[in-house]
Amino acid sequence: VWIEFTLFVMTTILNLTLLELGFGLMALPLGTIAIRLLSYPIFIHYAKKIYPSLSFKLSLVRKEDIKSLFNVSIWWFLSILAAIVIYSTDTILIGMFLSASLVTVYALTFRLHEVVREWIYSITFTLMPGIGQLFGENNIEKIKEVYFKSQIVILSLSIYFGFLIYMYNGSFVSLWVGKEYYVGDNLSLIFALMLFITVVFHSSSVVLSADLKLKNITYVRITEATLNIILSIILIK
Repeated sequence: VWIEFTLFVMTTILNLTLLELGFGLMALPLGTIAIRLLSYPIFIHYAKKIYPSLSFKLSLVRKEDIKSLFNVSIWWFLSILAAIVIYSTDTILIGMFLSASLVTVYALTFRLHEVVREWIYSITFTLMPGIGQLFGENNIEKIKEVYFKSQIVILSLSIYFGFLIYMYNGSFVSLWVGKEYYVGDNLSLIFALMLFITVVFHSSSVVLSADLKLKNITYVRITEATLNIILSIILIK
């Protein structure tokens, strides 16, 4: 954890330094890439420290292992790809059918929802290794207990932060970039409801992912992405 935090601080400092030096928008990707490249040797060092026998050689790669990993990872990849489509559809369609300027105000109004959603997602992701171990032990009763208790926490957080988004999103955007970039309370209400719906689905999908039931999640997300695009186009027109 402290390594990730240190890298985050270093990235922020480097980005600010590059901005001061006049790199403009290029400062952000350049700073992030530089720190990420620096982080790889650090992670490799600690991985070998924890697992002294760990070795990286092409000769150790076996076709059977690649095939086995691919059978699982392909569904994980498709699931993530579908999720990207779901969360990116709105801004793409706004730019295509409405105007580029509306993309900016929509994205800024959506930002608070996005930050809170990703934070809650990070909480649910921490459950995955433990639930995966419980599946390996076939401890279904413990899985049920963990699932229901975590759902209570996730639902409580989504209701609480959804309320804050609805009440204070306008103030947040106004203080951040100006009130002219705030779309309105109706959209904030929709974002608050979206938060509740998405985190409930996500917390349930974490359990399925821990059991490597990735096909079901992928099919649901692809269907959701397709319907999202179709309904968005119909409603925009």
